[in-house]
Amino acid sequence: MDEDFPIHRKRTELLAIFRYFAGRRDEEGFKEFLSDELNMQERDEGYAAALSAFWNLVRAIENERR
Repeated sequence: MDEDFPIHRKRTELLAIFRYFAGRRDEEGFKEFLSDELNMQERDEGYAAALSAFWNLVRAIENERR
């Protein structure tokens, strides 16, 4: 995670951002967030896990809507 990302944003705001992108099924936006805000690249540890968690949340949100 980028050292410039404020500590107080890490939990509440990150979860809200994560849910925002998942609710819109916006994988490209989420990838851009990972790279621009969190300074994560595809080769970084945790990147694949973040994408997997993103799609799990997308499915969970879709199930809630049903």
